[in-house]
Amino acid sequence: MPKSTIFRQTVVFPTTNYLLMGHSVQQFHESGLLFSFPKDWQVLKYDAHPYFRAISGAGMRGADFIWVDSAGVLTLMEVKHFRQPSQPGIDAPDLLPPPAELAEAVGRKMADTLMGIQVVEGYLSRKWTFRVWRRLAQLIGKRAPQMGEWMVWQNLHRAGEVHRPKRIVLWLEIPGCEITQRYTASVREVFAPFLRDQLPDFSLECEISSSHEIPKSLSGIQAIHRDEQ
Repeated sequence: MPKSTIFRQTVVFPTTNYLLMGHSVQQFHESGLLFSFPKDWQVLKYDAHPYFRAISGAGMRGADFIWVDSAGVLTLMEVKHFRQPSQPGIDAPDLLPPPAELAEAVGRKMADTLMGIQVVEGYLSRKWTFRVWRRLAQLIGKRAPQMGEWMVWQNLHRAGEVHRPKRIVLWLEIPGCEITQRYTASVREVFAPFLRDQLPDFSLECEISSSHEIPKSLSGIQAIHRDEQ
C-alpha cells in the first residue's frame, strides 16, 4: 500500500472506498443517532474513514462528518450526545463539560480535520492515475469517469481552500432538562470566538444544532434517536 510521511511518522493509506450512499437520502449512525443527509450532498463519515485512520496515528483528530452541500459549501460537524446515565443519582447535566473546555476540544478537531483534507489531497496528488483523472475532469467535467471517491475528495479540497466560506457545526444532543438551553447558550458564546481565534485565516460560519432545533442552514439534515426508529 502507498505510504506518506506525516509529522515524521510513516502512514499507510488504505485504498478502499468508504462513501455510503442511500436511495433518496444518505444515512449514517453516530452516537446513538441516525442522521439523514440529502442525496446530492457529498458526505463522508470522516472519523471512520480509512484515510483518517491512517493519519490519526500521527496524533491528528477528526470531526464526525465532513461534506460539501449542493451550494458547494464545506461543512465539518462534530456530534456530542450526552445520554442519561444508568447510574442512580446521576443526571446528564452532571456530565456536561465546561463550555470553554468543550469548545476547545471541538475546535481542535476541526483544525485537524481541515489539515487532514489537505494531507489526503497531497497523498492523492502523488498518484499519477489521480493526476491524469483530475486533468481529464478539468477538461470534460462530469463526463469524466467516476473513480470511487476521487471526485468527493477533490471537491472537499476545493471547498476547503482558505478563501472559501466554511461551516462548522457542533451537534449537541442533551436529554430533556432545564439546563439544556442555558448550557447551549453558554457554549454558543465561546464556540465561534474560539474557532475564529484558532483559524484566523478562514471564513467560518459556526452553528450549534440538535435534533430538536436545526438551523436553517442545515435544513437538509434529519436526526432521530435510535430508540425512535
